[in-house]
Amino acid sequence: QIGFEISDTLNRIYQMMYEGEIGKQKNPIQSWIVLVLHHFCAMSLVIPNNLYYQNLAIYHEGIFLLQFAAAVAVGAQTIGFFINIKEPKELFYMKILVTVTFVTVWYSRMLRYVFVWWSLVSTYYDDGSVLLYFAIPSLITMTLFNTLLVFDSTGKFFKFIFMTADSKSHSHEKLAESVNDLLASQDHRTNSDMLAPLLSTPEKEWAKIRGIVRLGLFRKKKAG
Repeated sequence: QIGFEISDTLNRIYQMMYEGEIGKQKNPIQSWIVLVLHHFCAMSLVIPNNLYYQNLAIYHEGIFLLQFAAAVAVGAQTIGFFINIKEPKELFYMKILVTVTFVTVWYSRMLRYVFVWWSLVSTYYDDGSVLLYFAIPSLITMTLFNTLLVFDSTGKFFKFIFMTADSKSHSHEKLAESVNDLLASQDHRTNSDMLAPLLSTPEKEWAKIRGIVRLGLFRKKKAG
């Protein structure tokens, strides 16, 4: 994990320095904000914890919760790409996916997350560990990152949970906007769904067009 984050950061720096305008388009300021919020925690705490707190159960639980939530979210998103929300049965599947993601993210990256970090920081404080000075900024950045994820999963949940499959209740525009939430992370300039609120208007419009194309709405409209 930390190896990937280091290589990812170096790769992005290389793109910014040597790929000119294309490199800058691949790495907008929004992606750097999320990158710093996410990568800082692992880069500053993982190796020291592995060396000095490798037997601390709460540390391993914290790692598991973060990785498990990410796996559930990415898995649900990937399955969502193959779902046609205009079909009642498949829309029901989508509602299951967003509900599972909603519960998992809220528990692992907010509710239980608070207890885990409180226990870690308390341990560092009681031991007089220098890790306490790294833990505080890491706690701040990861909390901000998790807040983006919580807002994202909550927004998806309420958007899809009340949606109906009645085609008359959906314009092509509304369907594209809904699918846009699931496709924003696939844009070459972004890394995850939680970047969607940070996207500029042109970026949102481009993601919306991609949503229409992937749904096949252009083809259906033409055939009609």
